[in-house]
Amino acid sequence: MQPYLKYIFGDVFGFLAAWTWVVAVMPATLAILSIVFIESIYSAAGVTGEGDRVQHKLLSIVVLACIGVANSISTKASTRLNNFFVATKFVTIAAIVLAGVVVVFLQLADPNRNVGGRDWNKKPWFGYRDSLNPDGSVTHWDGLGQWEMFGHLSAALYAALWAYSGWDKVCLACFSADRAKC
Repeated sequence: MQPYLKYIFGDVFGFLAAWTWVVAVMPATLAILSIVFIESIYSAAGVTGEGDRVQHKLLSIVVLACIGVANSISTKASTRLNNFFVATKFVTIAAIVLAGVVVVFLQLADPNRNVGGRDWNKKPWFGYRDSLNPDGSVTHWDGLGQWEMFGHLSAALYAALWAYSGWDKVCLACFSADRAKC
């Protein structure tokens, strides 16, 4: 972004964009990611709805400090840590695919077995499915107009891009010394 703004608007805007990114955007992004990381850990442990507790915030600060310390050690340590997290990403993706394949084989072996929630087996994969919203209401997708569908699609796309950006920022934040491998 900074080279683009520098090329289009000149050195001052390029300089301001770079420093805005360094001073405001990246620290805020790292803080949000550390909060989401702690929320994910608590959620995996079965503790939900307590994000406003002081313990969550203190653990988020600890995660943020650990990232800062990891960046401060050396470029070699940062590169090794980066390689570890990249490998972890690939292992996670492979585990998700493997779990899906296992569920399909278990279902094929015993069609009456309740595995994988059976939702994937009973309902059409590409058809509309009613969704239960967090407030208890139900969204009937086949009854929505095009504009409402576009709004939901936009929200889903934004969430997916934010999630991708989160994965991208993990590498960028922790291991800026070796960005090319991320």
